[in-house]
Amino acid sequence: MNVGEILTRAWAIIWKHKVLFLLGLILSLTSGGGSNYRSSSTDFFNNQGNQPEIFGGQLPGAYDFESMIESIPVYGWVFIGLAALALIVLFTYLNLSATAAFNRGAWRADMLNVEQMSFNQLWREGQPYLLRLFLFGLLGFLITLAAVLVIILPMLFFAVIGLACLTLPFFLVFFLGLIFIGLILNLGTIGIVVENLGVIDALKRAWGMLLDHFGHLILLSIIQVLISVGFL
Repeated sequence: MNVGEILTRAWAIIWKHKVLFLLGLILSLTSGGGSNYRSSSTDFFNNQGNQPEIFGGQLPGAYDFESMIESIPVYGWVFIGLAALALIVLFTYLNLSATAAFNRGAWRADMLNVEQMSFNQLWREGQPYLLRLFLFGLLGFLITLAAVLVIILPMLFFAVIGLACLTLPFFLVFFLGLIFIGLILNLGTIGIVVENLGVIDALKRAWGMLLDHFGHLILLSIIQVLISVGFL
Protein backbone atom coordinates (compact mmCIF):
# COMPACT_ATOMS: atom_id res chain seq x y z
CA MET A 1 0.00 0.00 0.00
CA ASN A 2 1.70 3.18 -1.24
CA VAL A 3 0.30 6.21 0.58
CA GLY A 4 1.44 8.65 -2.10
CA GLU A 5 -0.22 6.65 -4.86
CA ILE A 6 -3.44 6.40 -2.85
CA LEU A 7 -3.63 10.16 -2.31
CA THR A 8 -2.81 10.86 -5.96
CA ARG A 9 -5.40 8.35 -7.15
CA ALA A 10 -8.05 9.78 -4.82
CA TRP A 11 -7.41 13.33 -6.06
CA ALA A 12 -7.54 12.20 -9.70
CA ILE A 13 -10.90 10.45 -9.15
CA ILE A 14 -12.45 13.49 -7.44
CA TRP A 15 -11.07 15.82 -10.11
CA LYS A 16 -12.53 13.64 -12.86
CA HIS A 17 -15.90 13.10 -11.19
CA LYS A 18 -17.01 16.49 -9.88
CA VAL A 19 -20.16 14.90 -8.45
CA LEU A 20 -17.96 13.41 -5.73
CA PHE A 21 -16.76 16.88 -4.83
CA LEU A 22 -20.39 18.02 -4.52
CA LEU A 23 -21.22 15.05 -2.31
CA GLY A 24 -18.15 15.77 -0.19
CA LEU A 25 -19.31 19.36 0.21
CA ILE A 26 -22.73 18.17 1.41
CA LEU A 27 -20.97 15.85 3.85
CA SER A 28 -18.89 18.71 5.19
CA LEU A 29 -21.88 21.02 5.60
CA THR A 30 -24.02 18.41 7.35
CA SER A 31 -21.31 17.06 9.64
CA GLY A 32 -21.40 20.03 11.89
CA GLY A 33 -18.44 22.44 11.68
CA GLY A 34 -17.04 25.10 13.82
CA SER A 35 -19.28 27.96 14.72
CA ASN A 36 -18.74 30.78 17.17
CA TYR A 37 -22.41 31.67 17.33
CA ARG A 38 -23.07 30.18 20.75
CA SER A 39 -20.02 31.65 22.45
CA SER A 40 -20.45 35.00 20.73
CA SER A 41 -24.11 35.32 21.65
CA THR A 42 -23.38 34.21 25.22
CA ASP A 43 -20.64 36.82 25.57
CA PHE A 44 -22.98 39.46 24.18
CA PHE A 45 -25.72 38.82 26.72
CA ASN A 46 -23.28 38.32 29.58
CA ASN A 47 -21.75 41.75 28.94
CA GLN A 48 -24.91 43.79 28.77
CA GLY A 49 -23.86 45.54 31.97
CA ASN A 50 -20.68 46.89 30.35
CA GLN A 51 -22.08 48.81 27.43
CA PRO A 52 -20.30 51.86 25.97
CA GLU A 53 -20.97 55.10 27.79
CA ILE A 54 -22.14 56.67 24.54
CA PHE A 55 -25.39 54.77 25.00
CA GLY A 56 -25.61 55.40 28.72
CA GLY A 57 -24.75 51.79 29.49
CA GLN A 58 -27.48 50.40 27.22
CA LEU A 59 -27.63 49.54 23.56
CA PRO A 60 -30.51 51.08 21.59
CA GLY A 61 -33.49 48.76 21.82
CA ALA A 62 -31.80 46.48 24.36
CA TYR A 63 -34.09 44.20 26.36
CA ASP A 64 -33.86 41.73 29.16
CA PHE A 65 -32.93 38.41 27.56
CA GLU A 66 -34.08 36.38 30.54
CA SER A 67 -37.49 38.05 30.52
CA MET A 68 -37.84 37.28 26.83
CA ILE A 69 -37.10 33.60 27.49
CA GLU A 70 -39.59 33.47 30.36
CA SER A 71 -42.28 35.11 28.24
CA ILE A 72 -42.24 32.34 25.61
CA PRO A 73 -45.42 30.26 26.07
CA VAL A 74 -45.43 26.48 26.30
CA TYR A 75 -46.65 26.04 22.72
CA GLY A 76 -43.74 28.23 21.62
CA TRP A 77 -41.25 25.85 23.23
CA VAL A 78 -43.08 22.91 21.65
CA PHE A 79 -42.75 24.55 18.24
CA ILE A 80 -39.06 25.30 18.81
CA GLY A 81 -38.47 21.70 19.92
CA LEU A 82 -40.27 20.25 16.89
CA ALA A 83 -38.39 22.60 14.54
CA ALA A 84 -35.06 21.59 16.09
CA LEU A 85 -35.98 17.91 15.82
CA ALA A 86 -36.96 18.35 12.16
CA LEU A 87 -33.61 20.02 11.44
CA ILE A 88 -31.73 17.20 13.17
CA VAL A 89 -33.62 14.59 11.15
CA LEU A 90 -33.05 16.52 7.91
CA PHE A 91 -29.32 16.98 8.50
CA THR A 92 -28.95 13.34 9.54
CA TYR A 93 -30.71 12.18 6.39
CA LEU A 94 -28.60 14.42 4.16
CA ASN A 95 -25.38 13.32 5.88
CA LEU A 96 -26.16 9.60 5.65
CA SER A 97 -27.34 9.91 2.04
CA ALA A 98 -24.25 11.86 1.01
CA THR A 99 -22.04 9.33 2.82
CA ALA A 100 -23.63 6.40 1.00
CA ALA A 101 -23.64 8.16 -2.37
CA PHE A 102 -20.02 9.30 -2.02
CA ASN A 103 -18.76 5.83 -1.17
CA ARG A 104 -20.77 4.26 -3.98
CA GLY A 105 -19.36 6.80 -6.40
CA ALA A 106 -15.78 6.36 -5.22
CA TRP A 107 -16.13 2.58 -5.54
CA ARG A 108 -17.59 2.86 -9.04
CA ALA A 109 -14.84 5.19 -10.18
CA ASP A 110 -11.97 3.28 -8.60
CA MET A 111 -12.96 -0.38 -9.02
CA LEU A 112 -15.32 -0.33 -12.00
CA ASN A 113 -13.65 2.55 -13.88
CA VAL A 114 -17.05 4.11 -14.62
CA GLU A 115 -16.67 7.15 -16.84
CA GLN A 116 -19.94 8.94 -16.10
CA MET A 117 -21.89 9.18 -12.84
CA SER A 118 -24.86 11.38 -12.03
CA PHE A 119 -25.82 12.86 -8.69
CA ASN A 120 -29.34 11.39 -8.83
CA GLN A 121 -28.02 7.93 -9.68
CA LEU A 122 -25.59 7.82 -6.76
CA TRP A 123 -28.14 9.34 -4.39
CA ARG A 124 -30.71 6.65 -5.27
CA GLU A 125 -28.16 3.86 -4.95
CA GLY A 126 -27.27 4.98 -1.46
CA GLN A 127 -30.78 4.97 -0.04
CA PRO A 128 -31.01 1.24 0.87
CA TYR A 129 -28.00 1.59 3.19
CA LEU A 130 -29.24 4.50 5.33
CA LEU A 131 -30.65 2.48 8.24
CA ARG A 132 -27.51 0.36 8.55
CA LEU A 133 -25.32 3.45 8.37
CA PHE A 134 -27.39 5.09 11.09
CA LEU A 135 -27.13 2.04 13.37
CA PHE A 136 -23.40 1.73 12.66
CA GLY A 137 -22.90 5.40 13.48
CA LEU A 138 -24.90 4.97 16.70
CA LEU A 139 -22.71 2.03 17.65
CA GLY A 140 -19.63 4.12 16.91
CA PHE A 141 -20.98 6.93 19.10
CA LEU A 142 -21.51 4.58 22.04
CA ILE A 143 -18.00 3.14 21.62
CA THR A 144 -16.54 6.64 21.45
CA LEU A 145 -18.47 7.74 24.54
CA ALA A 146 -17.22 4.74 26.51
CA ALA A 147 -13.63 5.37 25.38
CA VAL A 148 -13.87 9.05 26.33
CA LEU A 149 -15.09 8.20 29.83
CA VAL A 150 -12.34 5.61 30.33
CA ILE A 151 -9.63 8.09 29.32
CA ILE A 152 -11.03 11.40 30.59
CA LEU A 153 -11.78 10.25 34.13
CA PRO A 154 -8.14 9.38 34.96
CA MET A 155 -7.06 12.70 33.40
CA LEU A 156 -9.46 14.59 35.69
CA PHE A 157 -8.26 12.58 38.69
CA PHE A 158 -4.59 13.44 38.09
CA ALA A 159 -5.47 17.07 37.40
CA VAL A 160 -7.41 17.35 40.68
CA ILE A 161 -4.62 15.88 42.81
CA GLY A 162 -2.09 18.22 41.25
CA LEU A 163 -0.32 15.83 38.91
CA ALA A 164 -1.33 17.52 35.68
CA CYS A 165 1.87 16.37 33.96
CA LEU A 166 0.59 12.80 34.11
CA THR A 167 -2.40 13.74 31.96
CA LEU A 168 -0.22 14.10 28.85
CA PRO A 169 0.02 10.34 28.13
CA PHE A 170 -3.74 10.06 28.49
CA PHE A 171 -4.19 12.97 26.09
CA LEU A 172 -2.01 11.24 23.51
CA VAL A 173 -3.94 8.00 23.97
CA PHE A 174 -7.18 9.97 23.62
CA PHE A 175 -6.01 11.56 20.35
CA LEU A 176 -4.84 8.26 18.89
CA GLY A 177 -8.02 6.58 20.10
CA LEU A 178 -10.17 9.06 18.20
CA ILE A 179 -8.15 8.37 15.04
CA PHE A 180 -8.50 4.64 15.64
CA ILE A 181 -12.28 4.83 16.09
CA GLY A 182 -12.58 7.13 13.08
CA LEU A 183 -10.77 4.56 10.96
CA ILE A 184 -13.08 1.81 12.17
CA LEU A 185 -16.12 3.92 11.28
CA ASN A 186 -14.79 4.82 7.83
CA LEU A 187 -13.84 1.25 6.96
CA GLY A 188 -17.12 -0.08 8.33
CA THR A 189 -19.06 2.44 6.27
CA ILE A 190 -17.31 1.22 3.13
CA GLY A 191 -18.13 -2.35 4.11
CA ILE A 192 -21.82 -1.49 4.41
CA VAL A 193 -22.13 0.55 1.24
CA VAL A 194 -19.77 -1.34 -1.07
CA GLU A 195 -19.93 -4.91 0.24
CA ASN A 196 -23.53 -4.78 1.48
CA LEU A 197 -22.55 -5.98 4.97
CA GLY A 198 -24.61 -5.79 8.12
CA VAL A 199 -23.64 -3.63 11.08
CA ILE A 200 -21.74 -6.30 13.04
CA ASP A 201 -20.14 -7.80 9.93
CA ALA A 202 -19.03 -4.33 8.86
CA LEU A 203 -17.43 -3.81 12.27
CA LYS A 204 -15.59 -7.13 11.99
CA ARG A 205 -14.50 -6.29 8.44
CA ALA A 206 -13.21 -2.88 9.52
CA TRP A 207 -11.28 -4.44 12.41
CA GLY A 208 -9.63 -6.95 10.11
CA MET A 209 -8.69 -4.29 7.57
CA LEU A 210 -7.24 -2.09 10.30
CA LEU A 211 -5.06 -4.89 11.64
CA ASP A 212 -3.84 -5.81 8.15
CA HIS A 213 -2.91 -2.22 7.16
CA PHE A 214 -2.53 -0.50 10.51
CA GLY A 215 0.53 1.64 9.79
CA HIS A 216 -0.60 2.92 6.40
CA LEU A 217 -4.12 3.66 7.59
CA ILE A 218 -2.88 5.57 10.64
CA LEU A 219 -0.56 7.60 8.41
CA LEU A 220 -3.42 8.38 6.02
CA SER A 221 -5.62 9.46 8.93
CA ILE A 222 -2.94 11.77 10.34
CA ILE A 223 -2.47 13.34 6.90
CA GLN A 224 -6.23 13.77 6.62
CA VAL A 225 -6.39 15.45 10.03
CA LEU A 226 -3.52 17.80 9.14
CA ILE A 227 -5.22 18.69 5.85
CA SER A 228 -8.55 19.33 7.58
CA VAL A 229 -6.98 21.73 10.13
CA GLY A 230 -4.98 23.53 7.46
CA PHE A 231 -1.44 22.33 8.16
CA LEU A 232 -1.07 20.65 4.72
